[in-house]
Amino acid sequence: MMSYKAFLKVLLVACIAFFITACSDKDAEDVGEKVDEMVSDVNDSAEEAGDAIDEMMSDAEDVAGDIGDEVDDMMSDASDAMEDAGDEMEDMVDDAGNAMEDACEEAKKKLGAEDDDC
Repeated sequence: MMSYKAFLKVLLVACIAFFITACSDKDAEDVGEKVDEMVSDVNDSAEEAGDAIDEMMSDAEDVAGDIGDEVDDMMSDASDAMEDAGDEMEDMVDDAGNAMEDACEEAKKKLGAEDDDC
């Protein structure tokens, strides 16, 4: 299926060919050859543009893949950091509980309680 731009290019070439034929004293064969050459040039340009677009798409896919990898790495790092923070909080709670227990036992000893366990 022909794209809109390709259709416009062919239409433009056809119009140019018509005007060249109508305004020229050259024979129709020369005009036909020029039209064929112009059509060939348009096709070559369209093919080059398609190749350039394919290359840009490939580059964009590579960049998107790289970004995805970076996001995965960042998520993993964040998860590790959160796990480490959780471990540190757990340790802090344990340390605070132990300190409270030690303070309680020390207070019971000073008061002469029979059971100094807290």
